[in-house]
Amino acid sequence: MLTRGPENDGDLDSLENLARVKVPGDDENKRTLLYAAGSSEAKRVLGELATEMGIELHFVEFDSQGDPISGDGSSDDLSRVELFWAHGRFTGGWVSTVVSKLTNLKWVHSDFVGIDAMDKEDFLRRGILLSNGGDNFARPMAEWVMMGMLVSAKRFIHYQALSEDGLWDPSVDLEELSKKKVFLLGFGSVNRLVAEMCGPFNMEVHAWTRTEHKRISPHLQSYHFGDEIPSEIYDCDFLVVGVPLTPSTRHLLGEAELSRLKDGVVIINPARGAIFDEAALTNAAKESRFGYLLLDAFEKEPLASDSALWGRKDVTVYPHHSWSSPMVTANAINRMKHQLDLWMRGHEPEGTVDFRAGY
Repeated sequence: MLTRGPENDGDLDSLENLARVKVPGDDENKRTLLYAAGSSEAKRVLGELATEMGIELHFVEFDSQGDPISGDGSSDDLSRVELFWAHGRFTGGWVSTVVSKLTNLKWVHSDFVGIDAMDKEDFLRRGILLSNGGDNFARPMAEWVMMGMLVSAKRFIHYQALSEDGLWDPSVDLEELSKKKVFLLGFGSVNRLVAEMCGPFNMEVHAWTRTEHKRISPHLQSYHFGDEIPSEIYDCDFLVVGVPLTPSTRHLLGEAELSRLKDGVVIINPARGAIFDEAALTNAAKESRFGYLLLDAFEKEPLASDSALWGRKDVTVYPHHSWSSPMVTANAINRMKHQLDLWMRGHEPEGTVDFRAGY
């Protein structure tokens, strides 16, 4: 199988020499062989895909603690595994535990995108490819972001409370999204779709990334890149966080940055909690500096029961669930089928992670 490590950038000219399996259908008398590992759900789905693709599958199943299920976990079985599919709900710690037990592992495919909880140094040292879920969760998360903008502009929480109390009081006016300024901190798959969705609302959209994106979205009024966050962030009406969590972005928004934001700014975070200094964010919320906070991620999860972010009318806490949709499982399976087809044909999977960049 093709591998990429610190010294190997994956020379496609040598793929035919590196491929250790025959393409399905090349020889009808021989079936391709795949040694894989994952959860019980991954075993079931991968088994169905293998049957459909004419692949002979040998699978090692791991339990919720990251231990091989009895009967599937002999040292010989473990040493043969080349593919580990992190399918379903899992933690980065579980992935790292399983990876540490698979000595011949070549490729890990994760349904999700974030890798901040995984042992990246181990992947690098062993030359293991890691591919991710791509834009599988972009639409539900982008819709969640737009919900936050509308909830704030239309004072939904205020009027929901009045409705629950049986009060008729039209004294608080509503706002339009038109002409409002949106700042996208990061421009990955979620924020690219947010920028597109802002278009019909006639919003002014600006974006920043640490590294340059070569293709600029037509939905942006301005695009910035580099180590310094541009000044546009400090007069935006909506701040949408969409950067990955890396050593460079941890506590990217601390007390100094939060204090310079426009009074009444709406902050929406479907990314990672530690991009904020959460203590500084909580203190600013207690001082009512923000118009509204819609938060889906926190430095430590679940959010502590004594956090001051609970119980506030200007804060909504989601349990890291903005990605949720009845469509994501089918999308993840379809992506895995495509990735597996590439792999069995000797090609590198799509969306492989740059461990040095952290995403």
